[in-house]
Amino acid sequence: MKVAQEGCRHQPDDPRPAYIYDLAVQQHAIGTDVPIPMDKFEWLNSELVKIGNLTKPVDLTKVLDGKPREDALKLVAAMH
Repeated sequence: MKVAQEGCRHQPDDPRPAYIYDLAVQQHAIGTDVPIPMDKFEWLNSELVKIGNLTKPVDLTKVLDGKPREDALKLVAAMH
């Protein structure tokens, strides 16, 4: 919280950083497993075909690289 307050130049008694943090946690917008939302990428892929920006769906396994996520999770695990 302190980093957010300092980075945004908020006073320590400003409730906004705490509110945003609590909202993000409540909506599960922050996760320690850093999931790749494949369903959203698949939806976008099909929408791009529908509107004609793509002639056929892209093979998502060729454009999405899970290695950075896996490396990050290893770093987090090593810190605990």
